[in-house]
Amino acid sequence: MVVFLLGRPFHRIVVDAEDPHRTHRGIESALLHSKKTAARVSVRSLLPELSDDGVGLTGLAQH
Repeated sequence: MVVFLLGRPFHRIVVDAEDPHRTHRGIESALLHSKKTAARVSVRSLLPELSDDGVGLTGLAQH
């Protein structure tokens, strides 16, 4: 299953799931629920600074 994202540092993630259709429905349900219960909040400010190639410049090499 591929999950497409907006923004950096990732544009998509690939997830191996035993039942991809069920996993997809669960993700869609959670997203719909979150849209109804709270305003969206950007977490972009929590991400480390990125270089042009998408590799973090701060903190990532230490993990």
